Amino acid sequence: MQSSAMVNHLEATYPANATGLAQALSDLDCHPQAPDWGEKLAYSLRLVLEELAINIVTHGGQPIDAGWFSVTLTHDTDRTTLTLRDAGQPFDPCTPPQPVLDLPLTEREPGGLGLHLTRALASEMHHVRERGINQTTVLFIHPSPHD
Repeated sequence: MQSSAMVNHLEATYPANATGLAQALSDLDCHPQAPDWGEKLAYSLRLVLEELAINIVTHGGQPIDAGWFSVTLTHDTDRTTLTLRDAGQPFDPCTPPQPVLDLPLTEREPGGLGLHLTRALASEMHHVRERGINQTTVLFIHPSPHD
C-alpha cells in the first residue's frame, strides 16, 4: 500500500481481495481527519467504499495474485470526493436497475441493495472506463452551516 501524507487526502492501492478490502476500510476509519467528518459523512463514506470495493473484489474477475483497486479520497469544507479505480471487468455501478423494494424478501431478486444505498447516499456518482480501467467517482456535497 502507498499512502499520501496530506491530512485531507488519502491515496492508496490495495490487492483486490478480502485483505485489501479490510485494509482500505481500516485506512478510511483511521484517517487523521475522520473525527472531523461527522457521523453521517463517516457512515456514508464507509458504506460506499465497502460496497464498491466488495463488487470489485467479488465480481471484478481480476487475477487472484495480481488484482488491485485504488482509492483516492479528497476532503475539504464543502465536498468530499471518493474515487475507486480497478482493472476488472467493465462494470458501471451507476446503471444497474433499481431493486424492487416493495416486494417481500422471498420474492426479490438477490443483489442490488448495496448499489442502491450507494446511489442514495451520494450527492453525485459517475463512472468511466478508459484504457481497461474502471473509475467510479462519488461526490458528497456538505451542507452549508446555514442550512
